[in-house]
Amino acid sequence: MYPLISGLILSTLFGCSVTPRPPAQRVHIIPYGVSDWYVGWSRITTAFIDGVAVNTRQALTLSGERPHSITYDGKTLSIPKRSAAPCQNTRFAVLGDGRASVDGLGPSAYWPGLLREVIKEGPDLILNSGDLVKNGRAEREWDAFLSQTPEQPPMVVVRGNHDRGVAFDHLQLAPDFVFWFRVGPALVIGVDSEITLEALPETLQEVDRILSEQSAAWRILLMHRPIWSRGNHGSNERGWNDRWVPLIDQHEVDLVIAGHDHNYERFCRQTGLGSQRKCTPGKGTVYVVSGGAATFTNPVPGIARGVPSVTKIADAAMSKRYSGSHHYVILDISPSTLSLRAQRSRTGNLRPPGLIDELTLTKESALCR
Repeated sequence: MYPLISGLILSTLFGCSVTPRPPAQRVHIIPYGVSDWYVGWSRITTAFIDGVAVNTRQALTLSGERPHSITYDGKTLSIPKRSAAPCQNTRFAVLGDGRASVDGLGPSAYWPGLLREVIKEGPDLILNSGDLVKNGRAEREWDAFLSQTPEQPPMVVVRGNHDRGVAFDHLQLAPDFVFWFRVGPALVIGVDSEITLEALPETLQEVDRILSEQSAAWRILLMHRPIWSRGNHGSNERGWNDRWVPLIDQHEVDLVIAGHDHNYERFCRQTGLGSQRKCTPGKGTVYVVSGGAATFTNPVPGIARGVPSVTKIADAAMSKRYSGSHHYVILDISPSTLSLRAQRSRTGNLRPPGLIDELTLTKESALCR
């Protein structure tokens, strides 16, 4: 129920005066390209950048060559200068599927607590693999997400299947169906996995172009639906792996992060499809599923219907760690190492917080010798 309507109902039933709470506002500031910032305005009508009024009906790109200040609704946010240095270490946090399990709530009850734990880890930015709310067409659910999610550190989001609807675009949550940025030695490409089949060729072409043109020590792909998974949706849900995996292999993508399944899972470094799919130590792609911010998680692997038995057998052999705990992931990235730590959270678990998984990838970077 919308706040205005609920206020009128309370006033009528109880004879009291209720002032409806205004819709939540939030500015989305994320890295964009080599040294710019993307700025999206969620329900903000008046804002100033460096004291100059801007049009908030459209998202904009802000130069990161110098610091800026953004002012709206009595708040002022300081936006630092972006460093384009490819050899500067960075830390990312990963969260996924922070939605509630029932309509009307928006985020999971665990969302605020998980965010507090993640922010204490001091990440430069947060990668969110989607499903921000339960019903993407419900305005009050987006109100809850916006009001419960701080603007800093930057949170990079991609659309999940529950986020579908016009609100995701109207709230300017992501730059495009495909977007990219570089932070230190990492190139991150965000992909909307909720596109139509007709839009798939254009999406693949754009990802291919970015990977062909942009150099970085480490290449990370962020999407909602997993390529490989033993969770409740399973591998290759949309039947597009025969298009995605050759492209990922061709460009030697280091890490693919997805959500959708409400668990943690990491597969071996691998290449190939079908009978050619195999673990390839020292090279290949690590596929990670991180959907541990949801209300309910799945502790039982291999339950997905519709996944061919031969794929399930391969998935089981190549899966290195699976957990149904609520969790988050920390990525520490230097020019020569990418270290992953999956952490069971204090929030949402009966077991105490602790380490679920860790992995370090190494390589020589020609950019930082």
